[in-house]
Amino acid sequence: MKPSPVPLVRPRIEAGDGLVVVGRTGSRMNAIFSALAKRVRAGRTQF
Repeated sequence: MKPSPVPLVRPRIEAGDGLVVVGRTGSRMNAIFSALAKRVRAGRTQF
């Protein structure tokens, strides 16, 4: 049972948690986070 306002702010900083929030935020962020996730996996943590 996690609140909505909290997970929306924390995931933005972390890519792993961000992917979970993406599903709740919408498909718009999905595309943005998808690109970020690929960059983070490559080893670049620069947003």
